[in-house]
Amino acid sequence: MKHQYKVTYPGNVRLITPSLDYPMGEAPLVIDESGAALEKLPLKIGDDASTIAAKTADKIRLSHFEKKNPCSLMKLL
Repeated sequence: MKHQYKVTYPGNVRLITPSLDYPMGEAPLVIDESGAALEKLPLKIGDDASTIAAKTADKIRLSHFEKKNPCSLMKLL
């Protein structure tokens, strides 16, 4: 989730309108199928792809997602 702010000046008065953007889509991403708690979650979000490294108590998972279309990503690893 990413926050954004649009600034306009209706009637010569500054108006800031907040909004939320979902660069990886609104659907939940499954990182660990077993449902284990994630201890660390470094990630890199790009325009066309995102990479997430997740550490649980007993393993490390690397997931890479690429956009299929402007609204969604697909899991490659």
